[in-house]
Amino acid sequence: MADDNDNKKNNSHITAAASDLEIKDEAKPEVIDINTLQVRVLIVCQKVTDMENVVHYLIRRGWEAIVVGTIREAFQLVGSFNPDFVLLSVNLKTAKLAQIPTLINHTFKVEVITFGENQNPITQKRLQDIACQHTIVGGASGPGIHRKIKNILIEMMSSNNEEAKSVITRAHERKIIKGDIDGEKPMHQQKRGYTFTNDDSDIESKEDKLRRQFEEADRINSEKLNSREARSRQKQEEDEQNYGVVEKKFALKNNNLGRLNKSLDTEEDDNGLEYESHNDEELSSDAPDQIENIDQDVDDTDDNDIIENEGDISEEEESLEDLIQLAKANNKNLDDGKPITTRTHAISSTRKDLSMLRKQGQANNSRKEVEEDPNPNLATSVIDNKNDTNTNSEHVDRPVETMEHFIIQSARKAAGEVKPPTESLEHVSKCTVWPVTCTQMVGFIVVSHGGSKEEENTFNDKFIHLVQEAGLKMCSTFEVSDHVITNLEHVDLKQHVEGEQFTATVSSGKNEIIIKLIEAHQNRPKIIKTSSPDRAQVDVGDLVPELQPGADLYLYMPKNNRFFIYLKMNGILSTKQKDKLESSKASIFINSKDVDKYSKAYVKNTTVQKIRDLKLDKKKAS
Repeated sequence: MADDNDNKKNNSHITAAASDLEIKDEAKPEVIDINTLQVRVLIVCQKVTDMENVVHYLIRRGWEAIVVGTIREAFQLVGSFNPDFVLLSVNLKTAKLAQIPTLINHTFKVEVITFGENQNPITQKRLQDIACQHTIVGGASGPGIHRKIKNILIEMMSSNNEEAKSVITRAHERKIIKGDIDGEKPMHQQKRGYTFTNDDSDIESKEDKLRRQFEEADRINSEKLNSREARSRQKQEEDEQNYGVVEKKFALKNNNLGRLNKSLDTEEDDNGLEYESHNDEELSSDAPDQIENIDQDVDDTDDNDIIENEGDISEEEESLEDLIQLAKANNKNLDDGKPITTRTHAISSTRKDLSMLRKQGQANNSRKEVEEDPNPNLATSVIDNKNDTNTNSEHVDRPVETMEHFIIQSARKAAGEVKPPTESLEHVSKCTVWPVTCTQMVGFIVVSHGGSKEEENTFNDKFIHLVQEAGLKMCSTFEVSDHVITNLEHVDLKQHVEGEQFTATVSSGKNEIIIKLIEAHQNRPKIIKTSSPDRAQVDVGDLVPELQPGADLYLYMPKNNRFFIYLKMNGILSTKQKDKLESSKASIFINSKDVDKYSKAYVKNTTVQKIRDLKLDKKKAS
């Protein structure tokens, strides 16, 4: 009996020790390996095709990744795809970009990482200005993004923040559900995120799953394409209606300008030159008020319709509240068997198809090519709209013309506010404003022909104020002097399709104009310089040909950039030269002494696009 009691006591001690051991094992925290996490990454960038290699890199390492090109698509996937990290490009074209990182982080509890697609100073400045906890400095490559996210995960694991640890938990549970943890499936070899097994049934099930994924991707692709086609057709119908209204407004404005032309008096000075003057009382009549009202309507035109972004689909700006509701409407738990690589290709192919549809719609609405005016005499100036009515009516079928007319009218007002000194009649005019426009950029070339320093500064201030009122951005303000030096900082900072970006510096002396085009990725600038009054030697590679008197000048500028060039021409012009100046269509003169040596300005983008004939707005010296 004593032995039995001793055995029972020993067994009870063993049972108690075993139970204590089980409790200790249960209380032991689970160790999570970061390399086994199934992380979901959503990339929002401007150049989707350039980021596909990054997506494939992340997928090969066992992660899930999707790349989209618009903010709307990003908010849709934030609700449906439930990403752990959102990589946001600072090069996206939206006015709400600075608010999006904080909005996504606070609303959906998703970590946001900002990065730049271009390596230039403006991109770096945007990275600094946008408030975001995590930022990738330098190129956003696949290894760099993978390393950055792993470092963030390590910080989350060591922190006491429960929300941060929830990201780790989600990624770990997602990995367990997929059965990729050791012991869930017979795993013989693992390389770059792929698991190889000898289970034939498992291979067969994966093939079936992949087939279903492709079918689901095709369905999503077709639905998106149909909805975008319907939206594109609706947008085209609305544009056609709006173009009709704009055409009527410009017809009214041309009639008003025609009535103003009758009030212009022509006087002849001692040299036989004719100047046009206007009566201040007549200019303060009701007709200019109507023009200003029309210009105000023109200014309300959507700028997205004016500037066409190559390879990008312009969408209507939505409020942040609408985007949040859109994300919440799509907030559903995805099946972990949803396609990742397939969806990536589906989204990319959808954007390509939509881009083609967009270009087709633009081709249908494209305006007619402007023909050169056979009459080289500009005695019928821009103000004389009797002969210019037909020309304007030909080009009011696109929204870009609305902005163009607004800028031209504003330029006339700016030039009219500055009058030359009464004691000097040797100047053609105080300031001549050349509005330079084409389908992709809007700018001014302002030529000053002398006058007092105070008057030039007054013109500068009023012109800059006028440009700002027009909704444009001035690259920089500077002081006009005998040797003008102007740094043309790019406002929109859009790189050209070949990746070439330029910063131009313009300076002028008495007999020459020097233009430097400095490539962003080269140290040695290339210089355009007038070597003699009769010849201008151009050195910008194959982009700009050698200039001869009367030849065509090509300026290579990035797309969608607005530029402002101020040139000061020194010296007194003779009567003969003033006649040539008034009757020429020149936009840039080779020098101030031989003004007949001129060239027309062209803008070269992907293809050479001819700017409309520049028109000189003559003003009479009071």
